[in-house]
Amino acid sequence: MISRLRNAVRSFMGKPVIDEKDIKALMKELQRTLLSSDVDVSLALKLTKSIEEKLRSETAKGFTLKQRVITLLYDELSAMFGESYSPKLTKHRIMLIGLYGSGKTTTAGKLAHYYSKKGLSVAVASLDTERPAGQEQLRQLVEKLNATYYPYDKAVAAIGAFKEDIFIVDTAGKNALDDELLNLLEEQYNIIKPDEVFLVIPADIGKVAAKQVESFNKASPITAAIVTRFEGSGKAGGVLSALAKHSIPIAFLGTGEKIEALETFDAKSFVSKLLGLPDIKGLIEKAKEANIEESDELNLETFYKQLKAAKDMGPLSQVMGMAGMYDVPKELLIQGEEKMQKYEAIINSMTPYERKNPEVFKKERSRIDRVARGAGVPSQEVNRLLSEFFKMEKLVKKLKNDRGVLKKLKKMMPGLKL
Repeated sequence: MISRLRNAVRSFMGKPVIDEKDIKALMKELQRTLLSSDVDVSLALKLTKSIEEKLRSETAKGFTLKQRVITLLYDELSAMFGESYSPKLTKHRIMLIGLYGSGKTTTAGKLAHYYSKKGLSVAVASLDTERPAGQEQLRQLVEKLNATYYPYDKAVAAIGAFKEDIFIVDTAGKNALDDELLNLLEEQYNIIKPDEVFLVIPADIGKVAAKQVESFNKASPITAAIVTRFEGSGKAGGVLSALAKHSIPIAFLGTGEKIEALETFDAKSFVSKLLGLPDIKGLIEKAKEANIEESDELNLETFYKQLKAAKDMGPLSQVMGMAGMYDVPKELLIQGEEKMQKYEAIINSMTPYERKNPEVFKKERSRIDRVARGAGVPSQEVNRLLSEFFKMEKLVKKLKNDRGVLKKLKKMMPGLKL
């Protein structure tokens, strides 16, 4: 769904002039893309009809027709995915529900990691008696995080007496939805008395999602959903439609197997990715999370700190995507990751004095050979790093002195500091 919609928008934006025929073609492609990914027919038609009606009835000063179409498409898709969810960071109970194979137990561990990273104390309990291996899997995940784990025989007592900030309960599950499971979940809901109920549901189950969402919601009123296996799924529309129909927001997306592969869902950031547009808000938030600090001076010391912090922002492909560069060849991304590692090793081989005074390398070339030996790279690699650093230094100075360019950049990217 993502690549097909992105290609359609890129083709539309690439036209020098657009007319009604081009808009209709884009709307048709949008419908086909949504329907092929199992989005409900009525929802897909409603979305395109709303865009077409607003184009006819509304005017927007300062916008070209092309900009109006993309803006309306962005707004309507954002509305379809619902309000962005803000995780509660106060003391509360969370109940996880879902079928076996949905990633529920792994998600319990990921949630524990997420809240722990926010500085909160976390406890995780299991009420799943059907799968002993699942209880052991959960125990291992939780104990690696230095969180508290309560097995089934201690879980109920802990529910009413927990001292931690966050109490996550992994509930009963089955391979298929049936009345026995739903009745059991209703009983467990009354025992847990959760502040939030998260439905863990895979993105790739297609139209089957409609029945799951409706049935689970009756057994335990769903606060929000955690959508797993989202990356690469071509049938995510079924889940998205089912959640939209019941006005259930998406809280998190599971984006991989690693414990940290859980992202809070932001509708506007997600739609930016769908359409191939830059996600400046997400990029700035990632930079804040990685503690990329503003500095009045630029030298190899500050550059080294920012390089390390940039690595904490996540894979280079994710960061490039947030900047709107979604289709960078994999080979270039791999080269970029390797280059960052190499540069980190080179700077790490420099003395504190050299990092703070990079001009010294221009005066004493022997320092370059010594650093190269320490980093285990050819001298040419050290020269390349220094050359790129001095070019960057020159560009930053130029930007700081050019108030006109700086003003435009800050207008395009709120939160940018130079």
